[in-house]
Amino acid sequence: MKTTGFITGFLLLCSVLLHAQVQGFHIGGRLGLGESMMTGSGLQNAKPRLALSGGIATNYQFNKWLGVNADFLLSSLGARASGTTRDKSIIGTDDYYSYNERYNLVNAEVPVTAQINIWLNEDLFLKGYAGPAVNFNLMATQTRQYDNDTYNNEHGYINSRWDQVNNIYWSGVYGVGLGALSKDDRIFFIDLRLNKGITPLGTISGYNTYLNYYCLSAGYVF
Repeated sequence: MKTTGFITGFLLLCSVLLHAQVQGFHIGGRLGLGESMMTGSGLQNAKPRLALSGGIATNYQFNKWLGVNADFLLSSLGARASGTTRDKSIIGTDDYYSYNERYNLVNAEVPVTAQINIWLNEDLFLKGYAGPAVNFNLMATQTRQYDNDTYNNEHGYINSRWDQVNNIYWSGVYGVGLGALSKDDRIFFIDLRLNKGITPLGTISGYNTYLNYYCLSAGYVF
């Protein structure tokens, strides 16, 4: 009985020491690279564009399995599109002008997510997380260039202010990834992170437009 009690006590002590390496507050950074996309009936032939996201990452672990994250990020996002404009010619007939356009956004994001870890061994774990994010628009511009040079000189524009953008909108964030615990108690991670718009980013041609993006992110907290 004494031997069994000693072994049980030793295992509990090891468990507590392992938890101490992970449990508590952690802060660090993350950097992500991916693609962003805008959806809405006002966009013709929308295409993705490069997404960049980075900033401060924080994590509080209640234990080695459950935690909560709050990040403070800056993101460069947007979309590309192409379409056709119909306009009256000098003689009153309908003419069609093809164009390419681009939307550029800089957002500040604060996602708050709950996280669950599945440990593969003492140092390596899988993680999944999900939660809401509040997004603040810091800059929004749009560019439209027509194939017809004459029409473009009169109606085209470059990096014009996009006024139909909401200053604040909400999205859902979720992702999966892999984490590793170092000997000095730092946690390194890599994850695939998706941000899906819940409320409209703004309007294009009178229609609600939503912003979605994904990033392959890497970083660490300590």
